Amino acid sequence: MRRSLAAITAALALGLATTPGAAAAEQIGNPCVGDDTQAGTTMIGLSNQGSEPFMNPIVPPEHRFVITRWRVQVAPGIGPLAQQLVASHQVGEEDDVKVGESAVETLVPGSNEFATRVPVSEYDHIGLRGPEQTLICNRALNTAGRVKGDWATGEQRHFEVLVNVGVPVTAWVERDADGDGFGDESQDGCPASSAFQGPCPIVNLTARAELKRRAILVRVTASSEAPVQVFGHVNWKVRQRSGENRRLTVLLGSATARTLAAGATSTFRLPLSKPIKRRLERLSPKQSLRAHLAARATDLAGKAVQRRLTVRLPGRG
Repeated sequence: MRRSLAAITAALALGLATTPGAAAAEQIGNPCVGDDTQAGTTMIGLSNQGSEPFMNPIVPPEHRFVITRWRVQVAPGIGPLAQQLVASHQVGEEDDVKVGESAVETLVPGSNEFATRVPVSEYDHIGLRGPEQTLICNRALNTAGRVKGDWATGEQRHFEVLVNVGVPVTAWVERDADGDGFGDESQDGCPASSAFQGPCPIVNLTARAELKRRAILVRVTASSEAPVQVFGHVNWKVRQRSGENRRLTVLLGSATARTLAAGATSTFRLPLSKPIKRRLERLSPKQSLRAHLAARATDLAGKAVQRRLTVRLPGRG
C-alpha cells in the first residue's frame, strides 16, 4: 500500500516536534525488532510512530553529523543475516539519493551493534540493505520506502512507500564541527580543525624583542598554526605631593592579533606611547625602564600558551 508524501511529512514533523534538540551525540532511527525480510531491496526508514520508545527517525537539522555506531535488534529464528546501514537524502516526492553506507555485517538473533563512520546531513534517512534479504519489522503506523535492485552511492532512485512496515535500525549521530567526516565525540581528537583527527597539536612559541627609537619590535614563531597577539606594559614610580611614591603603569599598544602558520615567523610592532617617551627623556642613559611583554597564542583545543619577555628601555636625557 502506498502513502502520500504529505502524510509522511506530517509524521516526521510530529516526530521533530516531540524530540528535544540534538546534543553532541544522539540516537535516531527505529527501535522495532526485525521480524521479517524483503528480498533484493534497500529499505528506507520514513516514520516510526508505531514504535516504542519513540525516537527521531531522521538526522536532526542545523549541524553536520557523522553516524558512528548502528544497532539492529533481530527476532528469534532470523539470522545469521548479512546487512549494512544505508543513509540517503530525499530530493523529490518519492526519490532519494544514496549518500553513504557502512560495511556489511552479520546479524544474529538479539541485539547487534557495530562501529562505523558515515557522514550525513540534516534530514537524511537511514535504512538497511542486505545482499540477499533485507530485514524489516511489521509494525502499525510505521512507514518505509523500498528501492529494488542495486543502488550505488550518489545515485538518485525512486522508492515505493510501504505502510505498516518499519526498518529496524537505530544509529548514533555525532556532530562534525570541522566537516572532516569524523564524529567529534568519539572519532575526532581535534574537532576544531579538519587537518587533525588525533589530538590537537601543541603550540610552542619563540619570541625575540628589539628596541627601536619609537617602538619595540617582537619577532614571534609558532610551532603550529595559531592566532597570536603581543602586548605589554611599562611602569615606574611617581612621587606624589604627599611625598609618597605611586607606581604608574602605562600599557603598550596591543599589536593586532594575526594567525601564524606552522613554523612561520611574524614581526609585531608595539609603539612607545608619549608618556613613555617623556619619561625616558627625563632619565639619563644610565637609567632605564623595563617593558614587560607577552606573546600569547591559543591552540586548537582552546588552551592559551604564553611567552614572556622583558626589554630594557634606556634613558634618553
